[in-house]
Amino acid sequence: MVSLTNNTASTGTSSGSLIVSGGVGISGSAFIGGTIQSNIGVLTRTTDSSSSTTGSLIVGGGIRVGASTMSGSINVGTTATNGSTLNTNFIVNTTNTGGFTLNGTGTFVINYTGSAGNNVGNSAAGDYVIGAMSNSGTNLRMGTSINGLMSSQLDILSTGIVTVNTTVDSSSISTGSLTAVGGVGIGKSLYVGSNVNLMGSINVSGSAPLGSITTTGTLLVANTTTSSSVTTGSAVFLGGVGISCATYVGGSLSVSGTSSQAAISASELLLVTSTTASTSSSTGSSVFGGGIGVSGSTFIGGNLSINGTLSSASMSTIAGIVTTRNTTASTGTSSGSLYVSGGVDALSASTGSTLSVEVWGSGKVFTWVEIRVYQGAFPLAVGRLYLVIPITNGGYYLNGTTGFLVNYTAANAANFSNASVGDYVMRVGGSTNFRIGTTASETTPSQLDIVSTGVIAIKKTTDASSTTTGSITVGGGEGIGKSL
Repeated sequence: MVSLTNNTASTGTSSGSLIVSGGVGISGSAFIGGTIQSNIGVLTRTTDSSSSTTGSLIVGGGIRVGASTMSGSINVGTTATNGSTLNTNFIVNTTNTGGFTLNGTGTFVINYTGSAGNNVGNSAAGDYVIGAMSNSGTNLRMGTSINGLMSSQLDILSTGIVTVNTTVDSSSISTGSLTAVGGVGIGKSLYVGSNVNLMGSINVSGSAPLGSITTTGTLLVANTTTSSSVTTGSAVFLGGVGISCATYVGGSLSVSGTSSQAAISASELLLVTSTTASTSSSTGSSVFGGGIGVSGSTFIGGNLSINGTLSSASMSTIAGIVTTRNTTASTGTSSGSLYVSGGVDALSASTGSTLSVEVWGSGKVFTWVEIRVYQGAFPLAVGRLYLVIPITNGGYYLNGTTGFLVNYTAANAANFSNASVGDYVMRVGGSTNFRIGTTASETTPSQLDIVSTGVIAIKKTTDASSTTTGSITVGGGEGIGKSL
């Protein structure tokens, strides 16, 4: 055994406790407590590594490669096994473009970019790059796998397409195959095979064909294209639209089919272009389940049919025929099929001041019509009132203690025992006198009275001085059946 007790440190090939000018061959183990410095280190042993304590070179600590060129690279010829655990870092220090390279049919690199444009075309100095490089195109697949039996979760294909292979559905902002804590910017089209759930607003500057949209926020379409049909406009829906709250339309609203609405508010024209005629309360171009309130004038080009009561607080102008088929009898100024609180003015350029009333019921013409017109507390007839009753007796009837009739006679002995068909009669009923005449402010007596006893009395006292003067004058002859 040779023992050297000199402790001079070695700083080169010509200094130290032992200096050997030639080579040194050692067939056994060599233990060195300090640093080994060598220009070239070559290990010719070919022992493979099966753990962290086996192989041609076993290093208990770290390995540092100080060179900045390819001469400082670490090259592994065939296979390298880390062992069951790896508690230290594998560090490559470089200020130029470089990093880890794995050769196969192509090249896989994990590189640092020392200058712009290295590794990939859009890289800048200081970027770190992971990539698969090949002249024929190589895919880069990433993910977790058990024994290599599972598919990769994220693929970057040689065509540049990024594919997420995981099929986990999303039920919230933190679940799904791909989650983004921040925003996502998409430069082109987006196709979603299932539902899209938005917690905030969606802003679409172009077209967005969607199967359905559910949002708890505002759905804003900034496009200003006007709609001229069911296939044009800022938003086009191939199916129906359900709206549970109020809807405001700034322009025109055109409906080509049937529209069922609980309420419609429009500051502009509400136009219904359907020409369906109305034959009942459930047919027509527009059907309302409830009432209609109109604060301005209303013009109706066709017939107006009312099954209930018609009340008008102001003047109504009707160019056509007004027909009421209600059969309610009138018992006062506020009852009947038709009653008017104010006056009635019937004017026509062709017929004069004429009011015609025709009342139908049970398929026949009623035998009488009752019309009461008042001025203050006094009954007052204004203009001419015509009643057309071509079938049975009937005419005008004025209620009092009994009644006053102006009637048409449709059968012999109707109205009076001596009346014939076609006669017109005037009569009062019961023990009531019939008085006729002219008066000024109701202060003078009647001139001709037919009293209830049948006597005709002429109350005028003017004496006769010729055939054309007196209380009564007769242009022709006069026949008197009894004493004169």
